Amino acid sequence: MSAAGADAGSAAIRIDVRSVTQQKSPAITSSSQRMRYTDQPSLPAWIQTAYETLETAYTSETDELSREAAHELLLTEAEQIETDADATYVLDRLLDRGWLYEVNGKLRKTG
Repeated sequence: MSAAGADAGSAAIRIDVRSVTQQKSPAITSSSQRMRYTDQPSLPAWIQTAYETLETAYTSETDELSREAAHELLLTEAEQIETDADATYVLDRLLDRGWLYEVNGKLRKTG
């Protein structure tokens, strides 16, 4: 293949690549970037009440509780929590829904 033939093939490739890279992407507006909560239903009232019980421990001198301490607090202080399974369920739902988050085995309130 001659040098002229090689250059012609390269030019064609460059034109194709350039035309692809110069195509405009759809604009992303700020409204499409907003994080929004889904239509996920709110937590049941008994779980929200259990959360309020946990909040009392957070308002004292700490901003975190061990999972075990939160579990015990629910069992002893929350009227609607009767079993270990209830306390575990509440903590799992609060974590799943973002009401609490866990760092190094400690539970913290969101916001």
